[in-house]
Amino acid sequence: MNVEIIDDYSIKITFTEPNARFLTQLGMGSLWGSYTWLMKPRHYLEQFHKDFADAGELSAKLKEAGLTDAEWYRFALDKDFTGGGCPTKAIGHPVLTPYMVVEHPDDLIIIERNPYYWRVDTEGQQLPYVGRTESVVLSSVDNIPATIVNGEINWCREILAHTDVALYKEHEGANAYTVNTDLVYHNAPVALYFNLTNPDKVWSEMVQKKEFRHAMNAAINFEEIIQVLFLGMGQINPWLPEKYDPARAAALLDECGLDQKDADGWRLGPDGNRFEFKFDVALDPLYVKPAEVIKTQLEEVGIYVAMKSMEPTLWSAMRDANELKATIDWVDDCNWPFLKNDYLPEQRCLWAQEWEKWMKSDGAEGEEPADWMLELYEIETELSAVNPNTDEGAAAKDRLFAWLEEYVPLIPLARDVVDPLIVPDKVGNMAKSGRSSAVWFSQEQVFFRK
Repeated sequence: MNVEIIDDYSIKITFTEPNARFLTQLGMGSLWGSYTWLMKPRHYLEQFHKDFADAGELSAKLKEAGLTDAEWYRFALDKDFTGGGCPTKAIGHPVLTPYMVVEHPDDLIIIERNPYYWRVDTEGQQLPYVGRTESVVLSSVDNIPATIVNGEINWCREILAHTDVALYKEHEGANAYTVNTDLVYHNAPVALYFNLTNPDKVWSEMVQKKEFRHAMNAAINFEEIIQVLFLGMGQINPWLPEKYDPARAAALLDECGLDQKDADGWRLGPDGNRFEFKFDVALDPLYVKPAEVIKTQLEEVGIYVAMKSMEPTLWSAMRDANELKATIDWVDDCNWPFLKNDYLPEQRCLWAQEWEKWMKSDGAEGEEPADWMLELYEIETELSAVNPNTDEGAAAKDRLFAWLEEYVPLIPLARDVVDPLIVPDKVGNMAKSGRSSAVWFSQEQVFFRK
């Protein structure tokens, strides 16, 4: 990429290869925040950069932060806020969004109207309408239901368990909120991922077999997952090649060489030992609950599942060290195409990172990908080169979806799952359909009726 500065308000960006999705990805990247990796507030960040800041003033700030002068870059990075969440470093950072984080006590996160926000309504009134939001900080997600039904909050999204919706509905009359079920997640929300390049050869050779992944797909009852975890408020993902069929799953596992069983009925691997489906998930109900259902369903076809839930920091460390074998993680693209490119091995849980290393290093590192994975990289190159709003773009997307259906590298558990929201009774301009996240990040348009 080459960037040419034309004037104070214009830049020109050119690429050595076609990059037709660039503007789409740039726009989606700014959805969660104001600035992006391409654009930063220079007038603010210069005070933390050694090439621009006064040396004495910067040295004093570094000393106060417990850093040496040589660590100025750590300090600069820590002060850079591109959006997403409400960290302390966001206080004082310029924003292009309707709200900005302000000083707040430890038990609250407070955002206030951005007085320089650039959008206006149809009558020319500056947005946002609501001037201040106070978010309650809880010590555990387990405390969310009691906080809501006790009337302590009236505005909440994404962290609500579907299994608690009936409880929230029961207490609507006693509180100034309404349970909204009109909107859906922008993501699946989660998928089952296999680490295809884990160092364990028995594992990697098995999960690299297409038939094994198809067997896992056929062994999972997605309708049951949708009913139990999402109260039936979701759809089965169209990427998936098979419907729930334990008999087909068992036959495919036999075909993969897992046809022998031990005295307890568990399938044996090609090395003669019990084949173990090691299932490590981050400690979050969104991941743990579907993992528990999947564990039960895989065990019904003779797969021994060793499941462990752990703190997210430990899970991330295992992911980065290529130690995961199977896990649950977010997946966006089945609902919102090309938001995250979860179908690529460099995303989410890094589900084929040795193959990815080989591709990025031109074969100097990692392992050479299988031919079917090389086809994915070819499809991705084609997707990047063509305008997504043309017939060529539609054909490339169809080719990707056909590839996903044939090779099943990851298994989204649902799509268009309702995202239950808690919204104030008197709120106006609340959307009646669409993606909850897109609506939520446009909440400058909501107001309170008298």
